[in-house]
Amino acid sequence: MFTPQKSSLALALCFGTLSVLIFKYSEYGGKENANNNSLEKNIIQSWTSFIAPPSKQFQKLAVGVNSNLDIIVPGVDLLKTLSVSPGNKKNHDVLNNLSELQETFAYFFTKGSAAERSFTDEPVYKKIIQAAQTLNKVEHFVGGNAALMAKKAASLFPGLEIHFVGPVGPQLENMMPTTVKIPVSCRIPQDEVHLIMEYKVGEKWGTSAAPVANRFITSHDESNAKIIMLEPFFESLSIFQPDLIILSGLQIMDSQAPEFFQQRLDKVVSLLQQVPASVPIHLELASMANKDFVRQIISKVFLHGATSVGLNEQELGLLSVVGGGPHQDLIPALSPK
Repeated sequence: MFTPQKSSLALALCFGTLSVLIFKYSEYGGKENANNNSLEKNIIQSWTSFIAPPSKQFQKLAVGVNSNLDIIVPGVDLLKTLSVSPGNKKNHDVLNNLSELQETFAYFFTKGSAAERSFTDEPVYKKIIQAAQTLNKVEHFVGGNAALMAKKAASLFPGLEIHFVGPVGPQLENMMPTTVKIPVSCRIPQDEVHLIMEYKVGEKWGTSAAPVANRFITSHDESNAKIIMLEPFFESLSIFQPDLIILSGLQIMDSQAPEFFQQRLDKVVSLLQQVPASVPIHLELASMANKDFVRQIISKVFLHGATSVGLNEQELGLLSVVGGGPHQDLIPALSPK
């Protein structure tokens, strides 16, 4: 359950850097943004006074369970390379073909909203990745919230002992910091590849223009979608004995059958409850589309295991829709099924 005592350690890690970045951004704004800066500074000062640094600095961090290789490309250029023309704008919770990719990309592109969807057809997805690799501008990065947070923690806290469990292919392994310890059992023969289709503010796709810069993500990812590293992660905790745990990757299951994600979420709760009460557990979420799945995340994981939760404004809005919360009229881009 959420308690101030257990939350302070995880909250300090999650919000400390964010507060500094927002403060620096507010200083950069100039005189014309003086009123906004004052409001932002007041908010940051409130957070600073509310979130006290832990009296004892954590020494051992365990992070899991999602990781992948991100391929980042200009989204509109990729669609053109695939000979996909602008068309209807429609949200699909799962993508089965190129037409649904175009419709869902266009739907969120028009709103300037980030989104992530699974792609069911593996051969077609491989062709998409092959096309992406031919573009002039293509970048490769560490992907998956868990892997990213492990990498970031390694740079922020050089003396921290970090234990990471997630599916790690050859290219991803070479990109992870050597200070992050990855068990041999995490190795997989081929990287799980996620495609990030970026677009700039004002960029055109058909008759639409992106109101803000953002990205659309898709993947065909068996390892993370079934969270195959869940049990190995928790089995390793008894040996590693961390004083802080970060868990991420549950959101990828929302494309699975209801029976599957119900079973796996029950397993997550069971494993979380075996962790000593003195060890904070931070749950990091990302883009989701299935209303029933989100509802179970709230009722099971939030209330029976997680100490703190990390999410962005879109995901917070989705939780408000599912949980019957306020301000649902302000989040029209979210239409979970």
